[in-house]
Amino acid sequence: MEFIRSFKDTNYLYFLVEYVKGMELFDVIREIGLLGTYDSQFYIGSMILAIEYLHAQSIIYRDLKPENIMVDDKGYMKLIDMGTGKFLKGKSGSGSRTFTIIGTPHYMAPEIITGKGYTTSVDLWSIGICLYEFMCGMVPFGEEAEDPYEIYEEIITKPIKYPSYLKDKRAKRLMDQLINKVSEVRLGGSFAALKANPWFESFDWVLNLFYCKIFNLVLLG
Repeated sequence: MEFIRSFKDTNYLYFLVEYVKGMELFDVIREIGLLGTYDSQFYIGSMILAIEYLHAQSIIYRDLKPENIMVDDKGYMKLIDMGTGKFLKGKSGSGSRTFTIIGTPHYMAPEIITGKGYTTSVDLWSIGICLYEFMCGMVPFGEEAEDPYEIYEEIITKPIKYPSYLKDKRAKRLMDQLINKVSEVRLGGSFAALKANPWFESFDWVLNLFYCKIFNLVLLG
């Protein structure tokens, strides 16, 4: 979401940002229902591009979830709410760790919960949780739990399982990579390697917005 300028008075600091006419992705996916491969590729691809940009600026986001993404009236995804973002030292933030327990429980990586320190790879875990939610209709850990500590326990100890109706084997393998408790595995070495994952084989990273742009113009009116 575009930042335009800031203002201040004696008590407050104000941010002027663009007005995004549309819906939260949280509401969009509930209007659609289970997302197919192409729609999931569009939203996950957009998330990857946004997070890649932030990480290149040494910024860790830490609360990636459908409620923090707007889909505008042209179908484009806008990442909003930088309140949990933080600058990390080192190239692309990878050389520094932070220790704050922060984020939304269902989307938090295990290393945030354990308090041993974490880096930008926690955002990739959250992307994997979103992909699972898009294609399976639920989150993989703590779906029925309301107590954060129950959710944390599942995230740390429970293996990922897939419903029988998810037939996309390549999507499962990508989820296995992103929702991996070993944080070094998630990126696959680089963002270029992540974007070259076989699940994206038929996905055009340059023209990927066209189909969903038209789709969401109909959906959002």
